[in-house]
Amino acid sequence: MDSDNLVKVIKAAGSKLLNEHEFCELNHANHFNRELYFVLLDNEYSIEWFSNLMTLTTPCGLEVKFTSVEWSSTWSNNFKMSLQFRNGRDCVAILGVEKHQESK
Repeated sequence: MDSDNLVKVIKAAGSKLLNEHEFCELNHANHFNRELYFVLLDNEYSIEWFSNLMTLTTPCGLEVKFTSVEWSSTWSNNFKMSLQFRNGRDCVAILGVEKHQESK
């Protein structure tokens, strides 16, 4: 997954990107910034990006390796919309974002 598509998907979920303009740029020490930091539902996450494999790190320290992410409603859970992290065809992590409205 290329870096531009990664940013688009994370933004589509309503995330606040913390370093969008520095992501995939050279920093002052001439190192490539591969870390994308974002806040979603008051939790801060990071993604270490490589075109063929990425790592999502959660606030509790859980790390998940994935190859692509999509903003979708296709996962059956308590959420209408979720970020679905995939490794190949397998879904390896889901961040629920938009809950279903409760019926009254």
